[in-house]
Amino acid sequence: MAATRTKWIALAAVVVVAGAAAYALTSGDRPIIRITPSGNVIKFEAAGIQYTGWPEMAVSVNGEEIAVLTVDNQVRREFTFEVPRSVGEVKTIEVRMTSDTNCREALFLEVHTCTNRTLILRKFWLNDEQINDPVATGEGNFPWSVVSSEGGVTWTIGD
Repeated sequence: MAATRTKWIALAAVVVVAGAAAYALTSGDRPIIRITPSGNVIKFEAAGIQYTGWPEMAVSVNGEEIAVLTVDNQVRREFTFEVPRSVGEVKTIEVRMTSDTNCREALFLEVHTCTNRTLILRKFWLNDEQINDPVATGEGNFPWSVVSSEGGVTWTIGD
């Protein structure tokens, strides 16, 4: 029993000393250590439709690419990305497909079975606030699905 009490007292002393050190380093007019909050976080739901491979997509913030991934499931799932501080205040978010499939270029005999590789996009959040009104660009792209690597879907923040 005495050994257990000694361990608890030692643990409490370590916590108090560590807390006091952290306070001393981060407080005052000129803190030695500045703790900054994490950057913005983007979350969205996506699924893929496969044709000779799963769709690959890129996520850009303010024109800076922050992530490239393969969406390898037909069932929607959530993806989360932390936005680097280097991009500054989030003004635009863009999703585009980097791998393209074009049924018009498929062999004549396969045209009737060709299905474009597609990204299905749903529910975008920036810091737990849902953002709406995406704008699709490029032939065949819609705010909820991207089938062409020309263009994509863009959200403008704060307009």
